Amino acid sequence: YRNSNLNLLHIILQQLQRADLSSEMKKALTDQFFKTIDAQRSAWQSNLDQLNEELGVLRRAIEQQRALCAAQPKKFTKEEAEAGRDDAAKRVCAQAEIWQGEESGYAEYGRVLANLLALRKEDFNASKIKLDDVIAKHAMGEHNTVYQLQHYVAGIAPGGFVLNPDGSLDEERSFVHIDY
Repeated sequence: YRNSNLNLLHIILQQLQRADLSSEMKKALTDQFFKTIDAQRSAWQSNLDQLNEELGVLRRAIEQQRALCAAQPKKFTKEEAEAGRDDAAKRVCAQAEIWQGEESGYAEYGRVLANLLALRKEDFNASKIKLDDVIAKHAMGEHNTVYQLQHYVAGIAPGGFVLNPDGSLDEERSFVHIDY
């Protein structure tokens, strides 16, 4: 399952982009949005740092594989083709392309995660944010904890968002939770 926190952020950001929110609700949702990010910030930053390290290693491997590909003969004798040398040369080049595709996907995920981590409450304007720029498409996120699986955020409660007396979002009454 997708990480419950990503669902929560997704839902809240979509709602913050509505023009008909009261200022109290907008503040409560913004506070909850950043409370959720801040609770994960350290782990997500660590994941991003590790991803960037691994991308560096992958990029160097791609360059080496491309050099190997460029060094492959372009023409083969009938005997070489029958021995499979042409296919082996194609595999060397195909591997570089496969790795390049993986690098592109992971680099995009890293870009989006960096964008999410760069958000700050002080200058936050939800209407200027494109959802796909801060929450990666098809990203599952970290594994859910047992608590998250028992209180999985699946949507907005039928009665809508509910505020606590102090003006904060009542998370339990504001969202539909599923116990997996």
